[in-house]
Amino acid sequence: MRLFGSGRKEPPVDDGAVAASRAAERAEEAFRSVHGCAPAGVWWAPATVPLLGDHFGAADARVLSAALPWGTAVALAPADGDAVEVRSARAPSRAVRLTARRPP
Repeated sequence: MRLFGSGRKEPPVDDGAVAASRAAERAEEAFRSVHGCAPAGVWWAPATVPLLGDHFGAADARVLSAALPWGTAVALAPADGDAVEVRSARAPSRAVRLTARRPP
C-alpha cells in the first residue's frame, strides 16, 4: 500500500493554455518581424460562446458564456500621432490604418 503521494503523477497539461501561449508567441514574432523591435505587450483573449441568455450582446442582458480553447492574440506598442496600424499575422505586409476622430 502506498501512502502520501509516493505514486504521484504530473498534473495534466491544459491544451488551451498551450494554444494561448503559442498564439501569443506567434503574435510577438510577427510584430518583431514587421517593426524590428519588441512589442510593449502581448495579450490573448479566448473565443466565447453564449450558452444562455441574449446571444446578441445587448447592454443590459445577462448571458452565461463559456470560453473556448482558441481565441486571438494581439501584440501592441504605443503609436505616435493619431493613427493606429493594424496587421494580421497571416498577411503582415497589408496594413489597415485607422485614424482617431478628434472631438469638436
